Formats: sequence, C-alpha cells, structure tokens
Amino acid sequence: LNETVYLDIDDLGSPRDPYNRIIAVVYKRYNSTHLLNVNKWLVDNGYANITDYTDNEFDPYTWKLYVYYPESNETTTPTVTTTVTHT
Repeated sequence: LNETVYLDIDDLGSPRDPYNRIIAVVYKRYNSTHLLNVNKWLVDNGYANITDYTDNEFDPYTWKLYVYYPESNETTTPTVTTTVTHT
C-alpha cells in the first residue's frame, strides 16, 4: 500500500513477547494533524481482541482512536522497509 506506519514499541519491559512478536502500538497518518491508532481500529471493528498482559507500558482500555501528531513533528528518522504478505 506504500504507506508509512509508526511503531510505539514497548520500552518498559522486553520489546518482544514469549512468541518473539514485537509489542507495539501501530499508527498511520490519518490527516495532517492526527495519526490513527491501528490497534484500536482493529479492535473497534472486530478484527482483533484485547489480550492485555500487564508487563508492558500499554493500557489498551485508555487508547484514543486518533492521536494529535502534526506533520510538522515529522523529521528525517531512520526507517525500515519490509514487505508484508497476506496469506
């Protein structure tokens, strides 16, 4: 889809769970002033369920669907490009 996503990776505990998955909240640009919380959108639309382990910094019950983050906050940052395939 050629879209940039932003990851808020857990920095309280380990960034990975016992299955080696990255513990993070995923955001994508919604408009010039806000990011969309993809994790919350997936839950709200029935594509995911909350399983909240308390050994990380995230509390999904307090998430907002949109987070204020104006484009002016974006600077040149390191990026990782990877291909995601759907099966």
